[in-house]
Amino acid sequence: MITTLKFERMSPEAVLPSAKEGDVGLDLSSIVHMLIQPGGTERISTGVRQAAAPLAAGFGARNHPSFLKI
Repeated sequence: MITTLKFERMSPEAVLPSAKEGDVGLDLSSIVHMLIQPGGTERISTGVRQAAAPLAAGFGARNHPSFLKI
């Protein structure tokens, strides 16, 4: 089953979430540039929100941290 998620840009700099074939999640981008120290946490805006549409039965949505190693 394929479901479509709709997003709204809340900021002109926002990049809409994207995914490649085979991905199980969406890639999000930040609209701010920030250095987060090891072990640190910050709330960072993506500038987007999910449009007010219900998810299909059996689907859910959540955000979780991703770790970028430079």
